[in-house]
Amino acid sequence: MAVDIFDPREMAEAFEQRKAVPRFLRDSFVTRSRAYDADTVDIDIKIGGIEVAPYVLPAAPATVVDHRGFRVHSYSPPRIFLSGEINEKHLTSRVVGEHIYENISKEDRKRLLAGELLGRFDDMIGLREEIQVAQAAQTGQITVVDQAGNTLETISYRDLLDGSTGWATNQLNVNPVVAWNDATVADRTIYQDLWDWALIVQQACGKNANIGIMGKNVHAALIGDIMATTGKLHGLLDMGRVVAGEIVPADMTEAGVQYVGQIKGLAGLDLYVYTAKDADGNSIVDDDNLIIGSTAATTEMRYGALAKPKDDRSGIEMVSAPRVLWPGIEDNPPREMVYLASKGLFVPVEIGAFLCAQPLTAAP
Repeated sequence: MAVDIFDPREMAEAFEQRKAVPRFLRDSFVTRSRAYDADTVDIDIKIGGIEVAPYVLPAAPATVVDHRGFRVHSYSPPRIFLSGEINEKHLTSRVVGEHIYENISKEDRKRLLAGELLGRFDDMIGLREEIQVAQAAQTGQITVVDQAGNTLETISYRDLLDGSTGWATNQLNVNPVVAWNDATVADRTIYQDLWDWALIVQQACGKNANIGIMGKNVHAALIGDIMATTGKLHGLLDMGRVVAGEIVPADMTEAGVQYVGQIKGLAGLDLYVYTAKDADGNSIVDDDNLIIGSTAATTEMRYGALAKPKDDRSGIEMVSAPRVLWPGIEDNPPREMVYLASKGLFVPVEIGAFLCAQPLTAAP
């Protein structure tokens, strides 16, 4: 029996079985996804890194350990709502990939078009989530914009932290003493900068920094130093994980991401160059930025509940899921609709796991 892709349950099941589009930043840093039953989600930011248990004398009372500090704020995530239609013209025209002499039925063509729309919608939402992670890591906030690029609101994690944490001061817009592209770089080498910045992350969140993501200009400066016979990093690029087969660059099919390697002596810090752009042609990771982070830290995508029509069209219901989809029918003119909605927000619970440096600009 043929599957009716426009049956709400069949559509949902087919969508859940499809393979998610990979997104490098989101997939690297989001350790868990959580869907809330309410319209709002909690933004909780954990404060503090390493803790050591103290010794006590045999007759001494237990040492009281205070609850680790954190900041909590309830917020309604920005809503994404996409729709597409399949009309008479679509059903009588050849679809992408269909041979001119193929005889695909209108029902099969409709299923293909619906699947194409849902895949495209999911890809668009995935890119928006990728941009959220990039913005949070580089600026400490997420900017919500409409289709025209107008700013609707700004969600600032910096505002949830008081000045005593030092996160914004120590881990945003960090600069080296000497710029990496400065020919006179000598006293403070690129190697030492990477070591110091990785150490800041490790002390801030209690987990090792294991990933560095460079914009294209930072990558050019780093590779230039590695390739130059007089460079501080000459001969120190380690591709051991590629040789061992732990990382296969050919399998990294996402556009704009390439594995660079590790620097000998900084084992565990994998370096990547990220040149992907958004729909407006803007670099998602700023060309002059370097993000150093820990993929072991707690960070989440949190999704608010969304309203959708009930399957029997007897009313509406609230659904808790990363993606909420449903079909529809419009009468004037007659067409079948596909809807996909999402209310996701990236929450860097252990915000100390991120450091954003600007290696090409020396500290004032």
